Amino acid sequence: MSTSFFFYAVSGSFPLPINFFSLIIISMNIYNIIITAILIIILVCGVIVGIKKGLRRSLLSLASNVIAALAAFGLARLFASALGKNAAKILSDRITSSVSSGTAGMLALPDISVWYLTAGRVILSVAIFAFFYLAVFLLLKIPINIIVKKYPAKKGKSGEPKVISPVIRVFSGLMTFILILSPAAALCGRLDSDRIDSYKYVSAAPTKDITKIARYPVVKAASAAGGGAFFNALTAFDQNGVHILPSDEIGYAAEFAFNSYDVFSFEQTDMNETESSLLKIDGALNGSSLLAPSIGAAVPYMASQWLEGKSCMGVKIKIPKGRAGTVVRKILEKISNWSAEDVVRDFALLAELMKLLQSKELNADMSAKELLNAFADREYAKEIFTALGSNPEFREVLPDLIYSGIGMAMDEIGAKLPKEYDADKVLSSLTKERIEEEAVIFSDIAASFSDIYRSNGSIKPSFMTADQQTQVKEAISGIKDSQVLDNETSKSVINALEDVFAQIKK
Repeated sequence: MSTSFFFYAVSGSFPLPINFFSLIIISMNIYNIIITAILIIILVCGVIVGIKKGLRRSLLSLASNVIAALAAFGLARLFASALGKNAAKILSDRITSSVSSGTAGMLALPDISVWYLTAGRVILSVAIFAFFYLAVFLLLKIPINIIVKKYPAKKGKSGEPKVISPVIRVFSGLMTFILILSPAAALCGRLDSDRIDSYKYVSAAPTKDITKIARYPVVKAASAAGGGAFFNALTAFDQNGVHILPSDEIGYAAEFAFNSYDVFSFEQTDMNETESSLLKIDGALNGSSLLAPSIGAAVPYMASQWLEGKSCMGVKIKIPKGRAGTVVRKILEKISNWSAEDVVRDFALLAELMKLLQSKELNADMSAKELLNAFADREYAKEIFTALGSNPEFREVLPDLIYSGIGMAMDEIGAKLPKEYDADKVLSSLTKERIEEEAVIFSDIAASFSDIYRSNGSIKPSFMTADQQTQVKEAISGIKDSQVLDNETSKSVINALEDVFAQIKK
């Protein structure tokens, strides 16, 4: 994206073309020096030209500056409104032509394509404003020169204080500087505060550069002086009854993306940091007008693509076989039917779940022994089960998840279980109280296996003493009271375990 902005000497006589965005690729310290130097030049030129040109010429220059800004603002808004959809289509075509068909299908969804409209209008607004701002200002030089020549000031009889003209010129130059710097003032300012500092695991240079730009004194001053407000007024628009401020939407999108990376990179180990990141994700989803609908459209689409074995956004999910595969497939089926409201709600749930998981320092690399030890804590198991049960989609997967968990443990000790069972029969009985009771049953099983792990270093039946075998049988027999596993399935589990121990005795 390359848009030409034009800095010009405060007298308005010598335009200096500078490509704004090309400066961003320069070293950030050099960039700070450049924009600070430009500001100093404007101040110095304002004083010198003000003294030389006098009060009347300075007032006319200021008036032409204000008229040019207002005219350019109105024209930019008008053209951006008329051409915004065309710009969005061009952006959409270029992006979708460079990605896979699965990803292109997702990017073409209506709730996502509105981002093209937002980007297109920003580009058009800024480019058209810059063009007409300079063009109108230069055109106004013609009548100003005519007026000055036809009605020249009388030398030596002006009587105005010498300081007024330089002040007017400096003010006019600062106004131009703020307007031209407004994109950086608005966008970088929106991405500043402590947001980017909190993206602990994002090492990409752009995030660090944005932090530096946002904290440059000149950029902060330009934002405080109205640069951010001007950019918002220039680029804001209404879409389907919703008022959209692009700088805010970009800020929310960055907040969502970077904090999501922090969480799902699995590099974050501090519970408070994870909870903080997830709460920021939730805040971005609730604050943005575009983000929740677009994520609400993208996530189900990706899940449906993965269910079909296709790649989307460069990711392809390999669904495992057996019990784990059944659970993964059912979860993806639930996600494929999510709405925008589900996404907002489920990220809030995710924050709670991540807090619970990290309170026991659970992670993907934990051994079965460590997992059993964690779930041996009854209160902890209750909290996990209750959190899962509070979500309509995950609640429906809970029976399969529990059965698969037991099945994996039983597989390790050699007990054969049915591959699946009818979970729909038991879902109606899973009240909040019942879920807590189920958590106790399976926590007792985990505690039993955990004790044997600590004693033997293994839960293989051949390593168990007679007392340990009895302990396991008693723990497993507790599933007779379970409503998550129906009676027939519970009996199958218990009989399979007894068969294993009977074989050892022989």
